[in-house]
Parts: sequence; structure tokens; C-alpha cells
Amino acid sequence: MASVGRVFRGFARRDLAFRVKPTANAKQDAREILAWLRSEGAGETGVRWLEGVQKAIASFSEMPTQCGLAPESKNFHVEVRQLLYGSAHYRYRILFTIEDDTVVVLHIRHGRRNPLTH
Repeated sequence: MASVGRVFRGFARRDLAFRVKPTANAKQDAREILAWLRSEGAGETGVRWLEGVQKAIASFSEMPTQCGLAPESKNFHVEVRQLLYGSAHYRYRILFTIEDDTVVVLHIRHGRRNPLTH
């Protein structure tokens, strides 16, 4: 008899896989943040930041519903979720929606910026 943990691990990987699709806005946000980090002398730290964001976004393929609703969610007709990435002064919010089997990454915003209104 299979253990419950093994059954659920296999179920999550095979049957609940999501495609992840970053929008042009999200890609532009990442480029602008990286450019700002480089202008501030971040060097390789900026590159590591981008690699970390890419890994965080890739993680949406497994269990995106674990991320909570973003404050913006109340302003839109769809659920907008967020993943917080980074720490302290360098915390970013990766905003996304889930459409059927696709996670659509909308924006990457610094945590101190005001929520989106439209």
C-alpha cells in the first residue's frame, strides 16, 4: 500500500502542473529593476536577484494557490495573487493570476509601491 505522502507528491507533480506565462509588463519590470540595481552598483548581486526571481516565478508551475491574494485583488474582476520575494528594503511583490492551467505573471513591483488600481 502506498503512503499518503507519496500519493499526494505524485498527484501534485503530474496532475496539477501549471504553465507559467510572464506578460510583457512583468518582463519590462524585471529589466527595469535589474537596470536600477546595476546603476546602484549591485553588479553580480543584481544578476543573482534576477535569477532568484526567475526561480520564484518558475515555482508557480506547482502550487500557485499557496500564494495569498494581493491587495489589488479587490480592484479587479479576477483574483490577483502575490508572492513576496526578497527581504527588508528589497522586498518585491510578484503579482499574478491563475487562468485555467496557466499562471499569468502580471507585474514585479517593489513592496513599498502603492497597490495597482487598474
